[in-house]
Amino acid sequence: MVRIFKQAISLLLLLLNTVLANAQGLDTICDVKYEVDNTFEYPNNLVCRLEVERRKVNRVWIGRTEMFSTGFFIRPNVILTNAHNVSSNMWTSVESIKIYPGYNVGETVQPAYTIEGKKNVKKVVVLPKKYAFTKSAKKRYPFDYALIYLDDYKSPNGDSLQLDKVDPLIDDNVFIVGYPAKMFSDSSNHMTRTQGVNTIGQVQYYTSGGLNKDKFTSRRIYFFTCTRGGNSGSPVLVKRGEDIRVVGVQNAAHTGVRITDDVIATIDRWIKLFEEGKVPKHDHFIQN
Repeated sequence: MVRIFKQAISLLLLLLNTVLANAQGLDTICDVKYEVDNTFEYPNNLVCRLEVERRKVNRVWIGRTEMFSTGFFIRPNVILTNAHNVSSNMWTSVESIKIYPGYNVGETVQPAYTIEGKKNVKKVVVLPKKYAFTKSAKKRYPFDYALIYLDDYKSPNGDSLQLDKVDPLIDDNVFIVGYPAKMFSDSSNHMTRTQGVNTIGQVQYYTSGGLNKDKFTSRRIYFFTCTRGGNSGSPVLVKRGEDIRVVGVQNAAHTGVRITDDVIATIDRWIKLFEEGKVPKHDHFIQN
């Protein structure tokens, strides 16, 4: 009976992990998508390639794996990304996080920053208590955002992207900047454009498309634009005149966490605690 129970738990965890891994699995419709030529200029230099090393455990295998995703500066020393990029749970724990600002095929705006060791990761990463691996994706994904506090490490030029609420009356299109780790199906000439070098996951992509205003919820934003695995944690941006604002954090095909007053207040509270020398209590399950 115990063996059957353990097998059932292992299967359930495997299914949950598969759903998470495949959240970006399909190409999505978009109007524009192309590789960013200059990642050292604002705002592209504030978008970071995240390299997350995980220790993964299942019924038949224990090992380490590297996973790639996206994050972006919202303060000179604060990164915002998806919770599922940097959270630990009972079958996988984050062992290190490497942050590459404006990364482009091995080059960065400035030297990368590394958070090494599970204990150190837990000291600088915080996410909402309502993001829990025990909840279904439908209940978990509206809270799929996380903060990484970097202390003395600063963004390029000390710049950051500003969070703002989406305005359905004036915001018609969004653009998403990130690091897809899987290639778009119609990008067969990618290897030619990059001189025959396989740079999947190492090239910053810009994608653009209209907002799907009919599907907005109080915590989720929807859009018609291309995303792929690795785009998780990319900023959902709008242009208002000469200004650029972050109105969401992309976490799955066609959708992302919507920036709201509650999200902004929560992030401000976390940053205040870090600046006071305190570590915000993790509000979700973390493997010790």
